[in-house]
Amino acid sequence: MATSKEKSRRIDKRVRWWILRWEFARRNAQVKEGYEKAKELRKQAEFSPEDVKTIGGLLHSPYLNTPQAHRERELCQELGLHFQCMIDPSKSYEELMNGPESMEKSCFFPGVFWEPWAKAGLHGSHLIIDIDLSKINSIDALKKEVSDLLQFQYAEFYEEYYKEKYQPESEKKRDRDFEQILRVGELKEQGLKNREIAEEVFPEDTDPDSAKVKVSQHFKQYKYLVKGGYKDLIYP
Repeated sequence: MATSKEKSRRIDKRVRWWILRWEFARRNAQVKEGYEKAKELRKQAEFSPEDVKTIGGLLHSPYLNTPQAHRERELCQELGLHFQCMIDPSKSYEELMNGPESMEKSCFFPGVFWEPWAKAGLHGSHLIIDIDLSKINSIDALKKEVSDLLQFQYAEFYEEYYKEKYQPESEKKRDRDFEQILRVGELKEQGLKNREIAEEVFPEDTDPDSAKVKVSQHFKQYKYLVKGGYKDLIYP
């Protein structure tokens, strides 16, 4: 697992990569034309810079909910910029950051750095990650980034949404001892009675009747797993 220092260095490298990307992009003629189109879209929506606020690191503006803002975001994607809004190409990163608070300043960095080269999302019970390897410079860097991408997708979406929707209630605590279930099944097939199996598998259980009930439950699970339930076992 990466240390905080290693993560910090990687983030710095990401930031520098993003800034360099912008420095090249802002000199592009189509990007300059795109910004002029964005200014027209903002006029149509009667965009007001005074309405822009940043709360808890998140950008808030009535403009962002308009069809014009949606078109502006599409324009960013078409130009490969991956911003939430177009940014004035006459401004360098330093000029933008040293200037007053603005929508463009708030939109400079992406929510996720992998957006230019990877797409990930849930499709039913499948987490699908699509990586454009032509945009990857180093396999070592890719390992780190994919780990972060999985952490984001799995931790943020799985824990809050996917787990509740798809993981069966009986599996959530993962408290089943499959070694015990297998052993009960093996002993049962050898012809041992529930009492005998209980004495071997649950020797600490002082209540014989309770132990025999456990044997019955475990054997039921054993038969289910053998008949095909093994295919539904959740990866540990």
